[in-house]
Amino acid sequence: MHERIIVGAGCFWGVEEALRSINGIVQTQAGYAGGWTQHPSYEDVCAGTTGHAEVVEVQFDPTIISLATLLNHFWAMLEPPLDPDPQYRPLIICSTAAQLELALASKLAQPQLADLNIEILIDLPFYPAEEYHQQCYSKWRTRFERRAKAV
Repeated sequence: MHERIIVGAGCFWGVEEALRSINGIVQTQAGYAGGWTQHPSYEDVCAGTTGHAEVVEVQFDPTIISLATLLNHFWAMLEPPLDPDPQYRPLIICSTAAQLELALASKLAQPQLADLNIEILIDLPFYPAEEYHQQCYSKWRTRFERRAKAV
């Protein structure tokens, strides 16, 4: 059975691309979470009127990758100084109380991140981003490879 966690660590394009390459990640989806507006658009989130952050919903196979290992990948993505824009804030949304407990303990074990405000929450809604944001780097790479072959 797969588990689900939602993470934000800046622009969702790069976060999604980095996570997709990790063994045990079954599926990723760019989206929005952590705010108060239902079904926000990219334009709404960019305008700062929704409270949402750009995030990635991650489905993972815990028999292949543990949540602790996945969180270590997440912590490695957070290189201070972080973008001060609230839409790019670091955020973890857990699906269960056990995930929440592990995420909180894992953060405490990261002394290099002690000064960062990293939200760790449980069971908040996730809103998928528009299709053109999904696996954006992979789409661009495919387009560039096709153009390079045509030249």
